[in-house]
Amino acid sequence: MNKVLGDSIYGLLIDANSITAETIFYDGDSTCVAECIEVNSRYFPLLHFILSDSRNYLSNMTLYGKFTPCLSLIFTRKKDKCIMRFDFALGKWAVYSDNGQELCRFDFPSINMLRFANMLFPNNKLYISLINTEKK
Repeated sequence: MNKVLGDSIYGLLIDANSITAETIFYDGDSTCVAECIEVNSRYFPLLHFILSDSRNYLSNMTLYGKFTPCLSLIFTRKKDKCIMRFDFALGKWAVYSDNGQELCRFDFPSINMLRFANMLFPNNKLYISLINTEKK
């Protein structure tokens, strides 16, 4: 994780003072935030565990679909901010700087982040649908 993302992003993700989770939906060609919650600090170790899986950083296969994230995690430490966006339907996730510039994008090796998102937003119909239709 540190090797791929770099020291500054890695440090921000691991030592974040707060993490905000947002569900995103698309209304035409614009994005809207449906729900926004502050992630409880007791979930930070679980999130770090999921993100530290080295398989998360192995590939970025070319897919012919538009990256349309449905979950955003905003990591904040003092004045620094980093954003992770997740597209569970496409099986991709990306890291963005605080000004919205995409830094890197990767494939999901498992549905662990989807399960985490479902834990944060248990009534989100998209997450429930994706978990129920996931290949066993």
